[in-house]
Amino acid sequence: MTWEPPEPLSLTCQLPSDGWNTATSVLLSPSKSALIGDDEAIEQLRELSEDDPEFAVANSFISRASEMKEDYDTALDAQVKRSQSQGSSPETIGTMRSKYAAQGWPGVLRFIVDLRKVQRKARWEAVRFI
Repeated sequence: MTWEPPEPLSLTCQLPSDGWNTATSVLLSPSKSALIGDDEAIEQLRELSEDDPEFAVANSFISRASEMKEDYDTALDAQVKRSQSQGSSPETIGTMRSKYAAQGWPGVLRFIVDLRKVQRKARWEAVRFI
């Protein structure tokens, strides 16, 4: 007898006017990383993102779920929307798109990691002098 992973567990809970709970509509599955979005959850997140474009978490979840489904074009679009909602410059968005064109999704991920390192260092430097 061989072990087979259980069916993914769909978690959906939404409180009135609470986007965070809608954003947690994802599938948890032991067969892939930690997060796999099903089409229904991704669609709910898209609706939430359209209703509240400033709610970056929805696009973060869409990006991650699309990445797990190997739908990198959708992952990039969601990542761009998330970055725009958080005030990223047009240059940053352009660099993200050019990294994707040149290096694919791994290039985008490396760019995001490098960008966050710079941002954290800048925040730390600002706090140090307060």
